[in-house]
This record gives sequence, C-alpha cells and structure tokens, in this order.
Amino acid sequence: SYMKQKKYAEAAAAYDKYVAAKPADSVGLYNRGVAYYNVAVTGGDKSNYDKAIADLEKFLASKPADAKLTATANRLLPDAYAGSGKDATAALNNAILKSPNDPDLLVNRGVAFTRMNPPQYDKAIADFTKAASLDGKDATIQNNLAVAYSGKKDWANAVKAASAALAIKPDYSDALANRASANFAAKNYAAAVADYKQYVKLTTDNNEKKNALADMTSAAVLAKDYTNAIDAMNQYVALA
Repeated sequence: SYMKQKKYAEAAAAYDKYVAAKPADSVGLYNRGVAYYNVAVTGGDKSNYDKAIADLEKFLASKPADAKLTATANRLLPDAYAGSGKDATAALNNAILKSPNDPDLLVNRGVAFTRMNPPQYDKAIADFTKAASLDGKDATIQNNLAVAYSGKKDWANAVKAASAALAIKPDYSDALANRASANFAAKNYAAAVADYKQYVKLTTDNNEKKNALADMTSAAVLAKDYTNAIDAMNQYVALA
C-alpha cells in the first residue's frame, strides 16, 4: 500500500476517493487523517495538519470501537494541533483523560504549558514529574523538568532534574547547558564552570560554544578560578 511505501501524498489522494464514496466509514477518515498528518510531518504543506485534525476529530466523535486506532488518533491529534500552530492543550487534555498514564502525552502537555503566555510552570512540572515516574529511563523528560524549574527560578530543583537527566545520559549536552545555567544562577560557580567546560567539549555549534565560554569565563572569575577563566577566554578568542 501507499502507506507502507511511505508515499503519504498518494495515500491521502486514494483515501480522498474512498471517503467520498463511503463518507460514513469512520476508519476511512482515520486513515486519511493519518495520511495527511504524515504528509505534513515529512515536509509537505503544513495545511495538511488542519486536514488531519478535521479527520481525526470526526473519527473520534464517531466513538470508534477499535481501541488501538483510538489511541493512535489521540496521540497524533495534539501533534497535529502543535504543527498547525494551534493550542494543543484541549486535545492533550482529552487524550490524557483517555490515556492518563501515557508519558508521551504528559510530556507534550507539559511542553505546551511552558510555551503558554504566561507560562504555567507548576502544571508543566506536575506533568513532567508524573511522566518521569512512568518512564524513568528517558533523559529528555528530566531535562524538560529542569527547564520548567528554571522557569520558576527554582534553581536547586533545576540542578537536581538536570543531574537526573545526565545520570541517564551523561553526554546529554542540553542537560549540561541547563545545569550549568542553573548552577550559575544559584551562585554555585565552581559547579557551573565544570558543567560549561564539559558542554564546550560536547557541542559542535560554534555560537553555542562561544556563549558557553563567555558564561564559563564569568563563572570562573566569580569562583576566583582564574586559570579556567583565562582558558575559557582564550578559547573564546580563538573562535571569534
């Protein structure tokens, strides 16, 4: 089939004809929605997210009996909302009501909470914390938790969460950067220097490396660690 061949645009066109012939078949709507979603995800016109949302919502409104298809629709719908630039929280709330112990859904909603204006960090922390309890091997969850705690300026818990991420994945550069920033803000300057030093070794982005070296210089000066301050500044100049 087109879907198995990952020819998603062709699959969507085929399902257009199927749905036109059998508009009451909710599974046809589901299949077309999934095809539209994949067209958008793989680089197609982002308007396909809106088409996916329409089909998947109609499918779910039909109260389908197939639990597997329902679970997949509930998982894809929030991503489609996010891809289309719409508020995904309503779709995520609905999906989590149906699958309250799905860590991926909880993480997605937590991220949505951090992106609100203003951000809802406490709700994000609750979602990330529950997700971490359900999947203790995912370093990304702990890193997201660190970001949320940093947003609240709760530096101690930000350091703790970033450290948990690094315990799972020691070369996780984003977690190192987040822990370095939290340590700096908490005035743990020596610890910040150590984190920045390791981050500089891992990152391949020269702009990120320069930013980290500048922060490392400041942290080292505040820690009265002039050897590392000079070393960081020399590396910075070499990249300039």
